[in-house]
Amino acid sequence: MAADPVRASHAGHGFHAAWAVREMLRLLHPARDGHFITIEGFDRPEQDDFSIEANHISDLVRYSDGSDPDRTVVQYKHAAAVDAPHITFSSVEATLKKFAAAEREAVSNGKTGRLSFVFRTNLAISPDLEAGRIAVAKGEAGSNEAEKLRALLTESGVDPASFAARLTLKGDEGDVCGVSRDAAADLRGLGSRAPKGALNDLLQLALSRARAPQESSNRIDRDDVLNALGYEHEDLYPSPDSFPSVERLVERPLLSELVQKVESADRPVLVHGAGGCGKTVLMLALADRLKARFKVVRFDGFSGGSWRDPSKSRHRAE
Repeated sequence: MAADPVRASHAGHGFHAAWAVREMLRLLHPARDGHFITIEGFDRPEQDDFSIEANHISDLVRYSDGSDPDRTVVQYKHAAAVDAPHITFSSVEATLKKFAAAEREAVSNGKTGRLSFVFRTNLAISPDLEAGRIAVAKGEAGSNEAEKLRALLTESGVDPASFAARLTLKGDEGDVCGVSRDAAADLRGLGSRAPKGALNDLLQLALSRARAPQESSNRIDRDDVLNALGYEHEDLYPSPDSFPSVERLVERPLLSELVQKVESADRPVLVHGAGGCGKTVLMLALADRLKARFKVVRFDGFSGGSWRDPSKSRHRAE
């Protein structure tokens, strides 16, 4: 049975767009300050450093912070199961050649940031192909798939072991509906109730960058995502802290014992107990005792228990 090319094309675009939304939401993580992504090719100011083929294979590129950032080139492939039951070397051969071209061009243009490659697909990755990639990365002899991969990379003018170690093959990544549901779940996980139509707003942002004329930017950063959602940076925190106001802390006998344990511990100390037994007040007393000799950070990610409130949007399916 032949696959419908029009339906397959629509599914491919949807798969790409839904994953772009998930990548956008990952920019909101605090560890990704200064990071950004580009849609359809490398960042505009450096696109001329790469060939048409290398830009064409780059459905999305992740950039870290810095003047010569790390880059991760991502290629999305949505295929009908009737085409092939899983991804083999022949399925990715053309992609790997273009990845290798991007590697050569980055080196020749003096880019010293780490360059990695991700091939992401809805189909399963052949176990032989993944085993072959691992063998090449370790510089070991392997199966027929390994030798074909090693030969291709050698012929392409890149170091096979180094390249294979920076290559990730991700299969079984779900269909378009599944990835879209995951993106919607990512939105709900932000803590604040996602505005109505937020998923579509992010999809439109991705499409606008993909269709941007050559003289316009194709990058998306954290501020772009926040603007699309109508959020402020403060809205990203899951819940406000809720430390009780205590005018005078009454020290318990346990406090001195806890101070000694914390000062002598070579690993984190966990204090646990039933709700309402006074753990938070004890932590405030501990912080007060330690602040003269140590840097003390008080963090409440539980909002005094309101995180569990079943009326909050994070606990509802809509």
